[in-house]
Amino acid sequence: PAPVIGTGEWDALDCKHFKEVKNGTIVLVREGNKALALCEIIGKTFQSADLESKYYNINYRLVKVLAWAKDYKQPRARLFSQGTFQPCNSNTEQYQYIAEWLKTIRNMEKLNKYKTQVLSNKNLIFSGAPGTGKSYLARLIAASIIGCDKDELNSSKQFQFVQFHPSYDYTDFVEGLRPYQKEESSDIGFKLEPGIFYTFCQEALKENEKNYVFVIDEINRGEISKIFGELFFSVEPSYRGTKGNVTTQFANLHKEENEFDKEIGNKRKGNFFVPENVFIIATMNDIDRSVESLDFAFRRRFPTEYIKWDDTLDAIVESLSTSYKYEAKKALERLNKAIAEDDDFGEDYTIGAAYLLHLKDNDNAKSTLKDLWNSYLETIIKEDLKGLLSPKELKEKIASLRNIFLDETTAEQ
Repeated sequence: PAPVIGTGEWDALDCKHFKEVKNGTIVLVREGNKALALCEIIGKTFQSADLESKYYNINYRLVKVLAWAKDYKQPRARLFSQGTFQPCNSNTEQYQYIAEWLKTIRNMEKLNKYKTQVLSNKNLIFSGAPGTGKSYLARLIAASIIGCDKDELNSSKQFQFVQFHPSYDYTDFVEGLRPYQKEESSDIGFKLEPGIFYTFCQEALKENEKNYVFVIDEINRGEISKIFGELFFSVEPSYRGTKGNVTTQFANLHKEENEFDKEIGNKRKGNFFVPENVFIIATMNDIDRSVESLDFAFRRRFPTEYIKWDDTLDAIVESLSTSYKYEAKKALERLNKAIAEDDDFGEDYTIGAAYLLHLKDNDNAKSTLKDLWNSYLETIIKEDLKGLLSPKELKEKIASLRNIFLDETTAEQ
């Protein structure tokens, strides 16, 4: 049966509110002050003799259960001790409790959506402005897919993180010749060494019942065709496993049978494929000019999700240990509102929430925010405006945005 909430029938505002609130209203279901569930009303008021015989209520509304309270903190003592069905004003502690819980649920829904995409497509790119928490989000999803805590990722052999850059190439990623000093000799020789992705896939092949997640940070900074080479074919979701087998560029140098050769079962050495249990998450910065050169063949194989500055805001704020995290959140919201409405900027230049991870716990909130502004935010904004404004205009713009961020009328010198 569909879940319902109900009240009796008496002359009180509680009953009136229950009957009249609109579908989509969020309701905290409680027993006294104990939270039981957070629900969304999805149906008009109705009466049912069958339900009345079971629960003794007369009026009912269909609801969708968003979350059960076993997964969320309980309200403080006596916060919800009055009334049967009462609306909460936005400036009350009751409203804030419900709103924060709802944000947590929405964030988890978004996280699960991305996780489902990765599991389904095998590949996913997060794009967006710098600092929007793309790498942070990639790690959260990786931890969820692997089944470990985010703080345990770096010690897990099921996880690998790499950052691309202009000099990164096939020999770093797949395999290549590396110099070594010969034993009992000063001569230098070269031997074939596996790259980071090759080694990762080899480990995943040995434990094919476990999920392995490979994260590529700033993928647009690397020359994709040079790094992946023939692996374009193998990373495609429909060609994962042995059906996407390729021979590497250094196949003729393989002397011994490797894990991939054993799986393929032919006499040819130097086989490689991306195992079914390997998932790739990549990030790229939208305002970086190198995005334009990202190989179309690669884009076709990697679905892209655009991450806005506030998509990860709540999750990042809640992860902070500083006592001024909520003041910092409000400051960033003020700053980004001004940037989004500014003709010299726009939405693409908003400041990502990940910069809040640089917050330090100083003597007071203002000092903490000044440090963040001076050390990070001012530099980013100046770089974004380089060449667009005269020195005088730039100085005035920076001063104005600083005042907005620090909530000051005039800038301090």
